[in-house]
Amino acid sequence: MRVVATDANGNKSELQFKLEGATLEEAARWPSATPPGSLFRYDAPNRIEEEGLRFSLPANSLYDDAYVTYQRKPAIGRALTPVHVIGDPGIPLHTAAELAIALQTTKGSKATIVRLDPDGTVASTMGGKYADGWITAPVKAFGNYTVMLDTVPPVITNVDLRADVRGRKGFTLKIADNLSGIGTWRGMLDGEWILMEYDPKSKTLVHTFDKHTKAPGKREFKLVVTDDRGNSSSFTFAFTR
Repeated sequence: MRVVATDANGNKSELQFKLEGATLEEAARWPSATPPGSLFRYDAPNRIEEEGLRFSLPANSLYDDAYVTYQRKPAIGRALTPVHVIGDPGIPLHTAAELAIALQTTKGSKATIVRLDPDGTVASTMGGKYADGWITAPVKAFGNYTVMLDTVPPVITNVDLRADVRGRKGFTLKIADNLSGIGTWRGMLDGEWILMEYDPKSKTLVHTFDKHTKAPGKREFKLVVTDDRGNSSSFTFAFTR
């Protein structure tokens, strides 16, 4: 083997070494162990069916064959179902799998599949549709999954909207949700829709006064925010422009 590295000024370094491979007979005597789990072929559909769980991975979702493990753990915290530990999060998925978890509840519309970090905190929410005792959602990673209920409406916080905004270019509000995430928002001025720009990193909604909203006088602003599970909050504020 000969490795040559050259920098931008043409300076060069070189390394040479020899490799000696084992014969087939020698390699056959090396100890080997079959990895735990089921072998998932990258070019074929793969499926896991366990008590309370269905996991379907389409063909060509994996970049290579992989052994995928499954473990069922007791429910923790707010979880409504056991925690289903599927595969290794370090194995990337090219396309999403379909995950279905058995769930008996009268609040199916408020249920959401969540992915947990190793310490049990919620890493992300997948949403899901509930029907016939199962909640189903696409998932884009292996990991720890369970189901939780989201019945808490989003929180709306006034940042800088004041009773007198004459001379101001706009105003800002913060919105946040405790689990399933923000679904929709609608800002209205005197009953008419207005543009509000959402920044998910800062969790802010910003309105910049434009030709439709800069008219002077007394105005009434209303904001309605709904999370992904249909929980809704509203905020009303009167100001002078």
